[in-house]
Amino acid sequence: MGSIGQVAIFFLLSISFGSTLFSILANSKNTGAGLIRVLSTISATSMIVALITFLTSGESFYQALTLLIIGTIILQIITYFFHRDGKSILMWTIYTLSGVTHTLCAYFLVDQKLVPFLFYFSSMLYLGVVHYVMILGHWYLVTPKLSNKPLLKGLLIFWPLLLLKLTATSFGAFDKMDFFTEGTILGSGYSFNWIMLIMRVVWGYLILLVLSYFGWKLVKMRDIQSATGIFYVMVFFVYIAEIISTYLYFEHGLLL
Repeated sequence: MGSIGQVAIFFLLSISFGSTLFSILANSKNTGAGLIRVLSTISATSMIVALITFLTSGESFYQALTLLIIGTIILQIITYFFHRDGKSILMWTIYTLSGVTHTLCAYFLVDQKLVPFLFYFSSMLYLGVVHYVMILGHWYLVTPKLSNKPLLKGLLIFWPLLLLKLTATSFGAFDKMDFFTEGTILGSGYSFNWIMLIMRVVWGYLILLVLSYFGWKLVKMRDIQSATGIFYVMVFFVYIAEIISTYLYFEHGLLL
């Protein structure tokens, strides 16, 4: 499978993972089962597209990644049809299994290599929490009296992840300084390598840090619609930054 296909699957996997993992930030008794159905639909749709991408890239159907993706889709379909306002023991079990299948998908996507897996698992969390917060912000139009605490919790999870990712990117860049040495022909060349690194840091960290601060302020003021507008912009930047990061790994082996 080519690097473009791997990047696409990682992107779709991150959206699906974020939609399911962070769904517990808002109590389903307060949001109603409707939000869970929206999130499970996003998750299942993302994984169906990921499955199609994987199989059309020439990969065999009989692989662990294929079976894990199918299992994740089935879990989301069950959630869609059987989740009620409160989480039953069955739904907690499916929630846990979904976390396991998403995690294993990431592990097999990077060919079972521990360090890349840990790096991109954190990327899935990073992209996923921003995506979830944006979706949750829209749900306040349906349940305007919902507490602002779930959104604040999402941002409190986002900031440590940002620090973790920035630290990992710094180590990754220092470990591969030969890619950023003048005159290098590694990767896509000296200038282009630097452009990708700068975009990754500025778009993926600095801009998101500033936007999340203003988003926090707006949520505290309960100006949820304005905050959701901020989250929209955050989603755009985190999507682009993580796609750049993933491409650099699958194409050149860089963990940025």
